[in-house]
Amino acid sequence: DSSRRREDARGHFYLMEMNTRLQVEHPVTEMITGLDLVEWQLRVARGEALPLTQDQVCFSGHAIEVRLCAEDEHHTPHTGRVRYFAEPDLAVPGLRFDHALETGSTVTPHYDALLGKLIAHAPTRAEAIRRLAHALGATQVLGLPTNRAFLAACLWHPVFAAGAARIPFLVEHGDALRTRLQATASAEEVAALALLYTDQPPAVALPSPHPRHLRLRLGSKVQEWLVQETGQGRVRVIQGDRVHEAQASASCSTGSAGAPWPWRSNPALACRAGMCNSPEAICRVALPPNCGSTIWVLRPAKPRGGPVPRASCAPPSTAS
Repeated sequence: DSSRRREDARGHFYLMEMNTRLQVEHPVTEMITGLDLVEWQLRVARGEALPLTQDQVCFSGHAIEVRLCAEDEHHTPHTGRVRYFAEPDLAVPGLRFDHALETGSTVTPHYDALLGKLIAHAPTRAEAIRRLAHALGATQVLGLPTNRAFLAACLWHPVFAAGAARIPFLVEHGDALRTRLQATASAEEVAALALLYTDQPPAVALPSPHPRHLRLRLGSKVQEWLVQETGQGRVRVIQGDRVHEAQASASCSTGSAGAPWPWRSNPALACRAGMCNSPEAICRVALPPNCGSTIWVLRPAKPRGGPVPRASCAPPSTAS
């Protein structure tokens, strides 16, 4: 609007845009100032004066916000039901999560794909990045794709960590980030086993002398394996010249707080594998440190703390 432009003595033009509402990123301001902007907005609307002048506002530390969205790795919005949700430990100082998510929530096509805003505050930018990335890693949203892991990958990227990320950041690094987030072949095989043995574990006393064919769709890919039960709950998985020796079992731990190892999940597989067999079987791929792949199958209908089927897979060997 040219009527709002101002020209200084040197002939330079300046344009200021004003939005008379709070921005989505207002928690960042609140975290570094300790002020409640929503309260201020309500008080001003009631006719009260602002309690502080601009010169009286103090800033402390660094804060970063990410928008958790129901989007796939190509930023396409998705709808569906949240079949399992767990937030990070919000008792950690400097961590805030604005959301309305819960297990069983429905994400509809009638609104924005935004699920929540996760904000971290710390004395330095590097600490804020680490705190936010760890919080994303501890957040669990299963049942539909989210950009959770993509956001974490961006935070951990050395260009972003160095403060050198500019507008073309995703154009220049997006494909490499998406490639890193794709499920590995071993994780896909473990996902197939976990879905296959969700209701009944493999044979313990009567091994099968013959393998059987297993064909599942994981996302847009259709995978085929030969699966042979070798006794004692163990399974041999064959795909081409790859051979896995796997163990399927049940555990009362869900891999959340108190689990013996931290989660490092693959969200693309977690979201998609839950739709390739039973809609009630939600898969969460976890890679324990120094171990093979593990996938948990969460069944929300089961009582809290009940057995959760689990399959673990050793590193592949070459078939002779």
